[in-house]
Amino acid sequence: MSGWSRAKAQLLQGVQNMADSLAHLHRKTNSDFSGRLRRAADEVSGTADEAAAKVAARPSQLSGGVAAWPAGSTGPAEIRRLVPDEWRINRDIALTMADHDPLDFRSGRSDAEKKTEQEFRADFDRLESFVAFRDGRPVGRTRLVSGDDPRTPEMKAVWVSPDVRGAGIGDQLMAATLTWARDHDCSAVVLWVRENNEHAKNLYSRNGFHPTGAARPHFSDPGLRSIEMRNDLV
Repeated sequence: MSGWSRAKAQLLQGVQNMADSLAHLHRKTNSDFSGRLRRAADEVSGTADEAAAKVAARPSQLSGGVAAWPAGSTGPAEIRRLVPDEWRINRDIALTMADHDPLDFRSGRSDAEKKTEQEFRADFDRLESFVAFRDGRPVGRTRLVSGDDPRTPEMKAVWVSPDVRGAGIGDQLMAATLTWARDHDCSAVVLWVRENNEHAKNLYSRNGFHPTGAARPHFSDPGLRSIEMRNDLV
């Protein structure tokens, strides 16, 4: 990683950690204050993600037609759809996510620790997991969960590791997940996102999702709303 990339990652991590810590302290007593802090962190991270996605979309060409990523870029991650025998990867990601923002991830560390191998394997009967790897390490994940209409799965638990945010990995995960959905005769993909999570909403919008107008109380904080977004896979 170049010096600029490390500095950028450290800056983003510092802003995110500050917002997460202060939002956790003030969430119950001052949701407006915590919301402003979180929006600031989301905007910083979102701007970096958008810039990285534009760079990633324009690889330069070496002789022989081989794509080369620009100097200073870490290049794309490997995106892979997991199979049941890879259940441990889902467990490790669940444990990592549990240490992050409780406003965005419903399950806590104790839930992940109590879950058995059989339960992790059983998840594959109703959902698909798409994981981004960098240097062999999982650094991001999306999931498609079947509901009442199997042709309109719900995207859940979208996560990118804080130390690689700003590298376009969220966009890579979106592209891979939506391509799989199209190839498997899905007509649309829906998701729910915290209304003041501008970073996530920007990621979804630039990958074809739009608000449907539906909203509901947020699972973690009734003072917030979650809004529904939909991609019609056209």
